Formats: sequence, structure tokens, C-alpha cells
Amino acid sequence: MPIRRRLLLALVLAMPILALLPGQGAAAPTVWFVATTGNNGWDCLTLSTPCRTIQGAINKASDGDALNVAAGTYSAATNGEAFPITLDSTLLIHGAATATTIIDATGSGQDVIYAFGSHGVYVDHFTIQGGDRGIRLLGYALGDITGSIQDNKISGNQTGIYITSSQVGITNNEISGNVHHGIHNTGSPTVIDRNVLALNGSGGGDAAIFNDQSSPIIVNNLIGWNNGSGIYNFQSSPTITNNTISINYGGSGIYNFNLSSPNITNNIVTSNADYGIRADVTSPSINTYNDVWANYPGEYYLTSGGTGSISADPRIVSILDFHLLCSSPAIDHGNNGAPSVPPVDYDGNPRPVGGTVDMGAYEWQSQFRCPVFLPAVLR
Repeated sequence: MPIRRRLLLALVLAMPILALLPGQGAAAPTVWFVATTGNNGWDCLTLSTPCRTIQGAINKASDGDALNVAAGTYSAATNGEAFPITLDSTLLIHGAATATTIIDATGSGQDVIYAFGSHGVYVDHFTIQGGDRGIRLLGYALGDITGSIQDNKISGNQTGIYITSSQVGITNNEISGNVHHGIHNTGSPTVIDRNVLALNGSGGGDAAIFNDQSSPIIVNNLIGWNNGSGIYNFQSSPTITNNTISINYGGSGIYNFNLSSPNITNNIVTSNADYGIRADVTSPSINTYNDVWANYPGEYYLTSGGTGSISADPRIVSILDFHLLCSSPAIDHGNNGAPSVPPVDYDGNPRPVGGTVDMGAYEWQSQFRCPVFLPAVLR
């Protein structure tokens, strides 16, 4: 991205923070620059005089400022980055691009990014890897930490994202290959939207999303190939709408345990190693308008499919592509009145198409199912 556009983007993204600042006519937030070729002794206020470490720029920044982090690998070996990178004020931290801006805590035994207290955290366009927890947000009371974690790859940590008492948006991330949970959510009414959660977990009680005493909104996610459950709820009552939860080979699609009561609607839950939707006797769930199919040893355990639910091959493109074929029974079979139905699907395409919402994370974009003059049409 050209330099002028990157600076403009940083300033535009920083503008919402002005609302958090006290007083009339508050000064615009400062943009601090970081590059592996920089020096923490420089002023860090221009592209030619950047800080060398992300923590160095954070230490200079004030509440509401933005960091513009150049492409490169930020680690102990490459630029002397120390871990965890710690935030205790509202900051916007932007990477150049997910594939090229890498924060690597391998060998540190520490979290990669750690924020605590009561403030905003905005992190986007990084690969975050090699830590105990890729991102740890620790609020002290319900919803203390706000903000967004967006457009990142969070991979190769013990746990991908660990949040406590935080109300952040977790959006459009790849959360993959973490040893235990992809997301561990304690006491946080957050929104988890349009993420890929894959290849997380080592069996046992691990899950792509583990909710502990939490009621998040979970919509439009692709949750598959995890060695654990897709979603594990412990004393939690999330809203789970329009996700595709498939081929989790170490657990159930959705597991509800110990006084959990989720609302589960418009999902495709297929080909998981344990039950599709499993509960214990203390955890009733509202299951409506879901396609729960081909889970082993069965579709439901101590719960059942409710109104509008089906058990049929959803006819996805392949086990690596969860888009719907035009002949899928999940098309037009959801409930428009389900809680938190998203206005777009995982791809950002409009939802619903054809008047009735589809099941799963993808919305079939043609109002015509399978025109007779064409073979089976893929989206």
C-alpha cells in the first residue's frame, strides 16, 4: 500500500477514539511508526524515524493513539522485541499486511500481546504466533476491554485468543493450529463473526471456541478440522447462528455442559467425531432450523432438533470448501427471525437471497436453485 494511503488509513481508523477523549477540541491522536530497521531512541513520528520495537512505540504513545507497524518479523531474534507486548491504554495497532507483518514469540513462554484494565484494544493485519496465548485480554469487570481483533492470522500458540471480561469484536481472522483452544472466552459478551477456526486442539476438552460463563454471539464462522469440539459451552448461553461446524475429529460439533443454555439456529453441523449437538442433563438448548447430519455416533445427545431442523446431506462443494452446491437442502431452509441473523454471509455477500435465509455460514447467491440447462452450479 502506498505510504500516503497507509498514513491516511491509520488516521481514519484512529478517529473513532476521539470520542473517548475528554474535553472540547481535543488534539488528534498521534500516529507512531514502527519498523525492524528503526531505533527506539528516535522520535518514531515519521516513516524515516520509526521505533524498532512495537513495545517501544507503545511506551511513547498516549491513550487513543495509533501505531503503524511496517512489514517484517518482530521477535527477540530479529529486532529485540520483548514479550508479552503489553498494552494498558486505548491503542490502535495496524500491521502492513497479515502475511508480511509477523509477531513471533517462539521460545519466550509468554503471551504475544497482553492487554489489561479498562480500555480499547484494536489489532489488525498481523500474524501472531509462538506464544502461550496469541492475544490475552484481561478486563477486571464485565466488558472492561472493548475494541476489535480483525483480519489477523493467529496460529501456533498454546491458545489463540484468551479473553476475560472483554467486549471485543473478533472478526475475519484465521485462528488455526493452536495447541489447545482457538478462542477461550471467560465472562465476555463478545461477538465472534466471520472467522475460520481450524486445526486447533489436542483432544480432550479442547475446542475451537471454549465459552466459560459467557454469552457471546457466534455468527458466520467456519469451524472445522479441530481436534476437539467445535464449540464447547460451560455455564454459558451463547447465541449460535449461521455457522458451519464440520469435521471436528476430537469432539462434538457443539457441546453444552454444566448449566449451559445456548440458542442454536440456522447452523450446519455435520461429520463431527462425536454427536452433532450434545448436552448434559443440566443444559437444555434451543435447537431450531439446523441441519445436523452424519455425526458419529449420532446427531443429538440429551437434546433434540426443534422446529425446522433437518438431517440431510448439506451438499457442500468439498470437505475443504463449505460453500453450498445449488441443490443443497440448506438453501432457503433457515429462519429469518432467528436471533442475530447476520445481514451478510461469511464472504460478505448479502443475506438472505430469495427471501429466506440459508443454513450455514454461506448464503447461496442465486435466486434460481439449479437451472435445468446447466449442470450442478457451484457458487
